[in-house]
Amino acid sequence: MYNQLMGFLNTNNILYRHQYGFRRNHSTIHPIIHLLNHCAEAASKSPPEYTIASLCDLSKAFDVINHDILLNKLHRYGIRGTVNKWFKSYLSSRLQFVEIDGNMSSSLPICFGVPQGSILGPLLYLIYVNDIGNSCQCNILSFADDTTLYVSHSNINTLFSIANEQLKNLFTWFCANKLCLNESKTKYIVIRPSHMKPDFSTLNISINGTQLNRIGNDCNEKSSKFLGIHIDEHLSWKYHINHIFRKVSYAVFSLRQVKRALPTDCLQTLYYALVHSHFTYGIIAWGNSNLKSLVTLQKRAIRLIHNAPYNGHTDPRFKSSGILKISDLFIYQSLIFMYDYLSNRLPLSFNGIFSLNCDRSNGRATRQSTLFYIPRCHSAFARKLPLYFLPHAWNDWKNIIKSDTLTRGYFKRQIKHYILNKYQSYVQCDYDKCLECHRH
Repeated sequence: MYNQLMGFLNTNNILYRHQYGFRRNHSTIHPIIHLLNHCAEAASKSPPEYTIASLCDLSKAFDVINHDILLNKLHRYGIRGTVNKWFKSYLSSRLQFVEIDGNMSSSLPICFGVPQGSILGPLLYLIYVNDIGNSCQCNILSFADDTTLYVSHSNINTLFSIANEQLKNLFTWFCANKLCLNESKTKYIVIRPSHMKPDFSTLNISINGTQLNRIGNDCNEKSSKFLGIHIDEHLSWKYHINHIFRKVSYAVFSLRQVKRALPTDCLQTLYYALVHSHFTYGIIAWGNSNLKSLVTLQKRAIRLIHNAPYNGHTDPRFKSSGILKISDLFIYQSLIFMYDYLSNRLPLSFNGIFSLNCDRSNGRATRQSTLFYIPRCHSAFARKLPLYFLPHAWNDWKNIIKSDTLTRGYFKRQIKHYILNKYQSYVQCDYDKCLECHRH
């Protein structure tokens, strides 16, 4: 049933295009990239615009789904007759009980929610919230029950007025669908370049009479987690990098504790599990920033894997391990993203966000016709964001890696092989003790 239902929804393009949860080829990084691209466009306008992003928190979203509303929405999307009755039977006559120390309570019927742990449960939730995009006239990003509303304007007072109005519309939609918004945990952030310093003393955003907490350098909360990435009002990423630094520091300590008991290949496996995973997640978003602290920590981990001295040169050890430096890992992930864009592997919401030079020259062939068009940008804030640096990174590598006839796996191997070959190899000497080598 899941395969048939998902096939029907995809064939008819029914699912909300900015819903990225529980869908094939959709991930948490995609709504993050969309938000950053919007911020880049807003900041590069004349005059530059502020962007308010409201991070909505739903309480027990999967447990409060109203069955009658869900069945009506299924009927609206074309799932009618016998199939609709099948879903009614699937949702009804379910019981729940509590067991503590072998003592069971009496059973009670489940009147709300989708079955937890089932393959159909998440998909039914997506159908239930599928019309959220029609709730207001602004941009909404969703990853399952994580909902983010964002809007931009050059006038800060007008922007807050629009945000309040649109959040009111969104709250009305939540109430109509019997979803519970936790106003105390719903927050907002005003994203802008650091030179834009509005006066927030008379500005506020409220929902249902509850004033929302703002995230900012002058607030109690300096950053907030957005789909696993700590985002701040100037997109400096310093809070996220500090978060990764703490996580990886614990992992490096663990490597140090077991380095004498485990062989190199086991230590390398631990590195990929405890360190590499933190470096790779969302690096396309935050990797174009100051990574000096993470570079130092990564080198420390590599030396532990190879049992090298504290000042041992790391380039040859990166190469022999097949591990990319974090700055190169950022380029590597960026190029894969652009390859997926050209191969139509990304969600439909990304269609048309980048354009080739040949598309803008009416197909006229030039030496740069196969490169991406990069619009002129006068904002240093915007140039660091994916909308500008992703096509720029691809253009820099276009002549090095020919991707036209490569499969995705081979393309990834070619990039990694090229980067690793740039790392300095071992020389014919006692490397760790050679002062001449250390100077280089």
